[in-house]
Amino acid sequence: MPLFRNLPYHPIKDFAPIAMLGHVPGLLVAHPSFPGKTVAELIKIAKSKPGALNHGASSIGSSSHLNMELFKQMAGLEMLQVSYPGDGPALVALIGGHVPFAFNNVVASMAHIKSGKLRALGVATAERVPSLPDVPTIAESGLPGFEGLLFYALVGPTNTPPAAVAKLNQAVTKIKQMPEVKQQLSRLGAISIDMTPEQLGAFLQRELDKWTKVIQAGNIQAE
Repeated sequence: MPLFRNLPYHPIKDFAPIAMLGHVPGLLVAHPSFPGKTVAELIKIAKSKPGALNHGASSIGSSSHLNMELFKQMAGLEMLQVSYPGDGPALVALIGGHVPFAFNNVVASMAHIKSGKLRALGVATAERVPSLPDVPTIAESGLPGFEGLLFYALVGPTNTPPAAVAKLNQAVTKIKQMPEVKQQLSRLGAISIDMTPEQLGAFLQRELDKWTKVIQAGNIQAE
């Protein structure tokens, strides 16, 4: 991974994909004082003032940071990043109006959207999310193909026997159907996704390839 130069392992080669647990939808949110009310309007404003706008993000290499980097690259924008030590402080800064917009997740932002402290501009998933049905995806708002997922997956050592991988995959799929597990995933804002080990392996490779390009294009290195 270009983000971490000296990892003692390879994120694909050293692990056996077992099961996908789910993903937490990312969300582009703005302070209500920001004049742009849609993704298209934000892009138009940012393009009219290259390098003049700033945006919030949690630590270097976080999902909020990389989602915004992908957004900037796909839209052809120049903006300054204000980094915070975590999603919590970044959200507080956004609510306080210290930055005009940022990526966060749906669960953390929901109460502030309902109270009017934040405005939802677009979700970072391929499809709209059930909890915010009126908020368009960023992909349908002018950036086709945009998707930034914070996902949770179960993997094991690379030499895990295929029979054990298959058994674990079946067990995880069954466990995710349990009412208490569904409730907990919902509480965490995660959308459950079922994948075979082969599908998960292909997904992880696509994600690695995608974000490697984003990181290299943005010349990003973890601090």
